[in-house]
Amino acid sequence: MFDLTYNPRKPILKTLIIGSDSRKSASSGIKKGFVGGLLFGPIGAIGGALSAKNKTCTTFLIIYKDKTRETVTVKNDGAEFKEYIKYLEV
Repeated sequence: MFDLTYNPRKPILKTLIIGSDSRKSASSGIKKGFVGGLLFGPIGAIGGALSAKNKTCTTFLIIYKDKTRETVTVKNDGAEFKEYIKYLEV
């Protein structure tokens, strides 16, 4: 029904990574802290909160074949990330 593959608007020549960001998920930390607190008290709450999921994003500079450029920030677990990595200039 839906095509889940990523299809860029223009043909890509190459990509460069210009930054990345990793943050703890607040909602994940709250949930895990609550469950840890119920199961193991204050120590479990602290441990649960500290084990929150990381949300990591990467910022790419995309250079298209027509020589135009664009910066895009994408989640590392998404289809766009996988597509941009293919064109990464090392």
